[in-house]
Amino acid sequence: MNIIQAPRKDKKQHFERLMEKGTVMVFLDSRKTGVKVPDAHLANPQLCLKFNYAFEIPDFKITDDKIEASLSFGGRRFFCELPFDALFAVTLENGGEVVFFPEDLPGEFTLYAAGSAIKAKAPEALTAIENDKNAPRPAFTVVKGEGELAGSNETPTPRKKPSLKLVE
Repeated sequence: MNIIQAPRKDKKQHFERLMEKGTVMVFLDSRKTGVKVPDAHLANPQLCLKFNYAFEIPDFKITDDKIEASLSFGGRRFFCELPFDALFAVTLENGGEVVFFPEDLPGEFTLYAAGSAIKAKAPEALTAIENDKNAPRPAFTVVKGEGELAGSNETPTPRKKPSLKLVE
C-alpha cells in the first residue's frame, strides 16, 4: 500500500499515472466552481467517481484543467466536467495507492473524514494501511470534534476548541 501526499499542481500527473494501472476513484468537492455533475450531486463535498480506460467512454478526455466524460448516474448518462481544482484525492480501486491533495480538502473535512470516505469505497486499501506499522502516514494530526464532516453518520465529540493541525 502506498500513500502519497502531493501538491495540487501534480493532480493531472497522478490521475493519468493511476489510470494506467486500473480503475481509479476520484474524490472531489462538487461545490467547486466549474464542476458539472447532475444537480442531485452538486452539493456533495465528497463525491466519488470511478474511471477506467476499459469503460471505453467515447467522450472521455483529460485536459490540463479538467476531466471530461459522460458518466452514468442511476442508469442515466450525464456529461461531466471535473476541474482538477475540485479533486482532493485519487486512489486505485484495488487499494494499491492513495494520493491526497491536502491543500484542497473541503473546509469541513478532517483527514479522518476523508479517510472514512475512501475506506467506505475501498476498505481493503485503508485496512492494509492501518495494519501496516511501516506504511507512510500523511503529515496531519487528526482532531475529531465539531469540525467533523456535515452529514457524517458519526456523532461529533463536543470540544471547547476544535482544531485540525497541518504539519509540513
